[in-house]
Amino acid sequence: MEKILVIDDDEKILELVQEILENEHYIVETRSYVDNTNIGEFEGFDLILLDIMLPDGSGLDLLERL
Repeated sequence: MEKILVIDDDEKILELVQEILENEHYIVETRSYVDNTNIGEFEGFDLILLDIMLPDGSGLDLLERL
């Protein structure tokens, strides 16, 4: 089964996206912030849905590091 990580600072968006994806039988993890120091925590996901405007840094900067 595919594993998806959703990163967004809006809790309502996280809840909605998680519910929709889980109804489609995906395994979903959500995060409202990103710790840029530990890139290893992003391994093992088949897909990462990433907000580009996060309060603790740019999603685009994180994408470059990944």
